[in-house]
Amino acid sequence: MVVPGEDFWTYTRYCFGRGGQLERVSFEVRTAWGWSYRLEGQVIKGTLHSDSAEFFSTKNDRPISRPESASDISGALRPTLYLTTSKLPFAHLLAHSSELPRR
Repeated sequence: MVVPGEDFWTYTRYCFGRGGQLERVSFEVRTAWGWSYRLEGQVIKGTLHSDSAEFFSTKNDRPISRPESASDISGALRPTLYLTTSKLPFAHLLAHSSELPRR
C-alpha cells in the first residue's frame, strides 16, 4: 500500500496467511528531508514485533541516527495494521477464492 504525501510517502507491505490473518509487515517512510525510516516485523496476537528498524539516508541508503525532524511526524513512523484481509480499505475489491475461476 502506498500513501503519497507532500513531505513524505509511506510504503507498507502486508503479508497475510491462508486464513486471512496478518502475519508480517514491511514498512518504509521516505521523506523530502533526505532521510527515510524502515521496519520489518511479525504480527503476533495483533501486535507488531519488529525484527529490524532503522533510519537511513536517501542519498546512499546508509544507516543514520534519528533525525530531529522525525519527531514532527512520529505518528507516521508507525504502520497502520489491518489484522485481516477483510479490514483492508480495498477489501471489497479482492476476489474470494471461492469466486475465482477454475482452470
